[in-house]
Amino acid sequence: MTSNASAQNVGVRLNVVGCLGDLDGDDSVDDADFSLFVQAYDALLVPPADPASDLNRDGLVDDADFMLFVQAYNQLTCD
Repeated sequence: MTSNASAQNVGVRLNVVGCLGDLDGDDSVDDADFSLFVQAYDALLVPPADPASDLNRDGLVDDADFMLFVQAYNQLTCD
């Protein structure tokens, strides 16, 4: 399986996301979400293969999205 296929599968799961940064839909922002975010961030695709990781919806998964992800990660749970 290629990384693009993984990212596309992630996109399907992300339709049920409960909060910003919760990329696996488990109502928390944790290491599993970080792993998914890093895959999209490292891909450097425009538009991103995993649009849910584009947290600010600007068409890129970049440093601005990382800053938003860090804020959500530090909160851990969805409110």
